[in-house]
Amino acid sequence: MKKYSINFVLIICAFFLLFLTGEFLLRFYHLIKYNRPILFSVKGSRQPIYLEEKLGWRATENYSFQGMKKDAGDKEYYVDSTTDENGFKIFGSNSPEKLKILFIGDSYTQAVEISNDKTYYGVVAEELKDVMVFAYGVGNYGTLQEYLILDESIDRIKPQIIVWQFCCNDFINNDYDLDKASYLNNSGTMRPYLDSQGNIFYKNPKHLHIIPDIFFNYSRFIYYISNTTNRLLSAINEEKSIELLIVRNGPTHAGFKRSLETTKRIMAMIKKRTAGIDFYTFCADIMPPFYDEYKKLCASEGYKFIDGIPQAVQEYDAKGSVTRVADKSHWNELGHRIVAEKILDYFQTNAVLKNSRPQASRGEKLPEKN
Repeated sequence: MKKYSINFVLIICAFFLLFLTGEFLLRFYHLIKYNRPILFSVKGSRQPIYLEEKLGWRATENYSFQGMKKDAGDKEYYVDSTTDENGFKIFGSNSPEKLKILFIGDSYTQAVEISNDKTYYGVVAEELKDVMVFAYGVGNYGTLQEYLILDESIDRIKPQIIVWQFCCNDFINNDYDLDKASYLNNSGTMRPYLDSQGNIFYKNPKHLHIIPDIFFNYSRFIYYISNTTNRLLSAINEEKSIELLIVRNGPTHAGFKRSLETTKRIMAMIKKRTAGIDFYTFCADIMPPFYDEYKKLCASEGYKFIDGIPQAVQEYDAKGSVTRVADKSHWNELGHRIVAEKILDYFQTNAVLKNSRPQASRGEKLPEKN
């Protein structure tokens, strides 16, 4: 009996030593590769996001990348992507005499693969005269996380116009059960959700359920193991992902209907917080039934919807143009320019700038790209 007890203790000690070794080596690797201190996760890392309690994760402040990347056509291009001390990709001056436009979104707006001035809002800023642009986006954000960023920054910026970039997978990320059942959009990271009573709660939709959430706050090694497992399970089970089930079954899926109601509640919170501000939104992709249902939701909630943006990008795709970066999903410089053109055309057609104060004018129409 004593022998078994000693062996058990030795096994526990071996696992503990393995854990400590893995933790140290991973933290040392983060220090060398990402400038992330061994003891703390702080601002200034060379990673575009970092974990934190309120939002789950946020855009790294003072992030900087200068170098070459490849688009979906294997063509190299130069990227100068930075954020300011608040994690904003673009933060215009707070001059009261200039029209201020705030752009908020997820990875399509964070656009870590694109130089700041080549993003869709960067092109908008270049084309519009007497306008100050502010832009904040974070990969894999849901609508609630974007609302929390809005709530933090709106009083400081005081924008006259807000443009909200939505994505079809936001419906998944807005509902814990859908998020947990997803193999395509599951972050494997603690994030905030909104319950049916309008209260915010925090939960990790990870697939590896045997690890208690508390370990993720203190151990990068455990987080890495869980995240790696999450990615492996996602690759193996991609065809079983909940999004594809909803695509096959349509908007009658019970979880999707629940997410619609949750998203509607978040949109009501956004509308209340942005009262008196000219508010517009668009969807970055066109997966059915998510796109059409978001469009209907915007109509019912009184949101001004900029239609046709992902369709315009797809038209270029159909003609053989390369509009995506290497992941074949997010926009490259051409994709961002197409999006900017659609937004600018919508602004012009609907006299958005004329009806907002102070006045703003647009420069020459962007040349068509083939």
